[in-house]
Amino acid sequence: MTKQEILKIIEEKGINLIRHIFVGFDGISRGRVVHKESLAESFNSGTGVSASVQEFNDLDELVPGGSGPVGEVNLIPDLDTFTVLPYTQTSALMLCDFQTADKRPWELCPRTFLKKTVKQLREMGYSVQCSIEDEFYLLKLRDGEFKPYDEELYSSVGGMNSADKIISEIVTCLETMGIPIQKYHPEYGPGQQEVVVRHTDPLKAADNQVALKDAIKGVAINNGLVASFMPKPYANKSGSGAHLHIGLCDKNGENLFYDQSDRYQLSSLGYHFIGGVLAHLKGLLGITAATVSSYKRLRPGNWASAFVCYGPQNREAALRIVGSHDSLHLEYKPMDPCSNPYLAMGAVLAAGIDGITNNIDPGDTAVEVDPSRIDPEERERRGIFRYPENLSYALDELSQDDFLVGSMGDGFSQAYLRAKRSEWEAYSAYVTDWEVRNYLTVF
Repeated sequence: MTKQEILKIIEEKGINLIRHIFVGFDGISRGRVVHKESLAESFNSGTGVSASVQEFNDLDELVPGGSGPVGEVNLIPDLDTFTVLPYTQTSALMLCDFQTADKRPWELCPRTFLKKTVKQLREMGYSVQCSIEDEFYLLKLRDGEFKPYDEELYSSVGGMNSADKIISEIVTCLETMGIPIQKYHPEYGPGQQEVVVRHTDPLKAADNQVALKDAIKGVAINNGLVASFMPKPYANKSGSGAHLHIGLCDKNGENLFYDQSDRYQLSSLGYHFIGGVLAHLKGLLGITAATVSSYKRLRPGNWASAFVCYGPQNREAALRIVGSHDSLHLEYKPMDPCSNPYLAMGAVLAAGIDGITNNIDPGDTAVEVDPSRIDPEERERRGIFRYPENLSYALDELSQDDFLVGSMGDGFSQAYLRAKRSEWEAYSAYVTDWEVRNYLTVF
C-alpha cells in the first residue's frame, strides 16, 4: 500500500488516530497513537520511543539492568499493514519495526528477527506458509468475578447459539480487517472458543496474530465482556493454546514435507525439520510458552503436549503431522497466545532450519499413543523427555542453547531473558492463596 492510498482511506473513512504498534518481549501489544495530521511525518522518520520499551515484563515493570532512561529508537510503520479498526471509533493500525537513530534495524526488534529467519529459508530455496489457531475464553463479570460467558459443551450447537452474536461480530470484524477466518468452534472449556486463520507467509501470519488478539479483545469490550488469552485461567478447565502450523514448499509450490512412500507420508526434509525442533525444544519453550501460566497448561493429559516427541495426528505430541498429500504439514503444539508471535515463529523456524542444514534425526521419538502411557524407562531410552515444568527451567534451557541464543543475537537474547526471568522471580516471591489455605494452620 502506498502513502497516498493510506491518506485517501483515512480521509474517506474519517480516521483520526493511527496506532503504531509493536509487540514487546512480554507478548503485549504496545505503541504510540499518531494523529492523522502528523502521519506524513511518521511515514518519513517514524515515531520515537525510549529504548527501554523492550525492558518491560508482563507485570508492566521496568526490568533492572537494561538501557535505563538513556537512548531512543524509532517505530517505523510497515505501510502494508495499514488496517482500519472496525471495533474503534476512528482508529486504524500500522504494525512497526524498530530502527535506530541512524536508520539501522534495532537489534532488539522481534519482527526483524522473523524477517531474517524467513530470508534465510528463501535463500535456501524454500517457501514457508504458517498459520496460528487461537483458543481464548469469553468472560463476563458476575458477583465481582470474571466467569465463563456460558456453560455449553465442546463443539456443541448450544455453544454456537450461545455465543453467536459475539462470534459473528468477531468474524465480521476480522474479515473486514483482511484476516481470513477458516473455521471456528466452541472449545472444551466453558465459554472457551477457537478461531482458525488461513495460512499465509510467516510475517503476515504473525501480523495477523497481533491484530486478531487485539481485535477480539476490542469487540469483547464493546459487548461488555472480556476475552482472555491466558494459557491456564482455571485449574480444572481447559487451557488455551496458539498452535503454530507450518508448511514448506519449493519455489514451484510443491510440498516438501510430503513423501507418499513414507510410513507417515513425511519426507526426509520433514524429518530433519522435526529433528531440529525437537533438538532445541526445551529452549524453545522459554520463547513459545513464555509465562508462568504456560506450564500449568503443558502437563500430561491436557492434549497440549508435555513430552519431546512427534506423531501422526497425535495431539499429545510436541509436533503433530497433520493432513496428507499436498495439505500435509506440521503443527507445533507447545505455544500459547502470550508469546511474542514474531519471536516464537522465528525461533521455531530457525530450529527447523538447523535440523535441515545439519540433517538432524529425530531418533526414536515418533509416538502413536499418549506418551504419558509409555513406560518411563522406555521413554528415557527413546529420548522422549518431559518438558521443563516451569518457566525458570525453560529459561535456563534457552540460555544454554547456543544455537538459539546465536540466532537471536547476544543483546536480544540477554534482554529477553532478563525480562522473562523477572516475571518468574516476582511469581516465586508471591505467597498464594493455596499456600495459606494448606499450610497456615497445619504447621
